[in-house]
Amino acid sequence: MEADPTYALAHFDLANLYDERGERNKALEHYEAALLISPHYADAHYNLALLYQGSNQPMKAVHHWTRYLKLDPNSHWSTIARQELAKLRRTTILPGSRA
Repeated sequence: MEADPTYALAHFDLANLYDERGERNKALEHYEAALLISPHYADAHYNLALLYQGSNQPMKAVHHWTRYLKLDPNSHWSTIARQELAKLRRTTILPGSRA
């Protein structure tokens, strides 16, 4: 039986596998696919934020940290998300911020 390509969890799990193997581009592709199917998938936003932050793409990381916190503000992981978002805001000049 073939996996349903529209199933968000399948893309999420595949992205996790690629991420563990160090294949960031493929991981990004599948996390994004999961979000196309299910835009409110908090864990996919969380993992994308980590990948974008690790890839020195702070604007994309900020976007996904913010989305994650709106979707899952009270989880254990939200504490980490807030810390990472605050770190990015302290160390990155974001549009609309003063240099």
